[in-house]
Amino acid sequence: DVEQKVIAFQAGDTFNGNDLVTIWVGMHDILNEYQANATGDEAVLLQDMRDQGTRLAGIVNGIVASGAKVILLTVPDMSDSPFAYAESQRGDFDRMKLLSDMSTQFNVGLRTNILNDGSKIGLVLVDDLVRNAVRSPGSFGLISLDNQSYGCLDSAPLPNCSNLTLRSDPSTGQPATASFMWADATHLGSVMQAQIGSQAVGRAHSNPF
Repeated sequence: DVEQKVIAFQAGDTFNGNDLVTIWVGMHDILNEYQANATGDEAVLLQDMRDQGTRLAGIVNGIVASGAKVILLTVPDMSDSPFAYAESQRGDFDRMKLLSDMSTQFNVGLRTNILNDGSKIGLVLVDDLVRNAVRSPGSFGLISLDNQSYGCLDSAPLPNCSNLTLRSDPSTGQPATASFMWADATHLGSVMQAQIGSQAVGRAHSNPF
């Protein structure tokens, strides 16, 4: 999809040194690949995820070669998501490890192939940010069982979820006084989105673009 968007843009316009492009993709590549091939050959699956990260790196490098700057975000470790926790309850094999390895390989393919000297690409390490929040949710103002539940009630899914349609804190059974890390099973909630946005703005201002 990103490839097609870039092609469509360049059909009628060009990137230049005044452009700042934000790219954050890959989560759905991981989930789609997992849902299609989770029980297949793991080595092939992980190589495919690394190849997809490498392919995205090529698109990013093409954009910066044309003069534009890019704010690029890594994908979170999807094993930290409520989706992964639910999948782990199936008990047939270590599905959380598979999702973690898939996420890692996508990010490795991306990070090892971009032209990352800081002058053209501002890299936001979403995987590190989410990992730190999982280790110490209280430091981020998050509920303690942050990766086992999510905020939005199933009766009010995104984008219709609001502070009036949130679940109770699963650790206490009471209305949540801290925030959920995840808005739903696969999408990060407002606290993490704000943290990510803040880091992206910081890269845009501090990198020697």
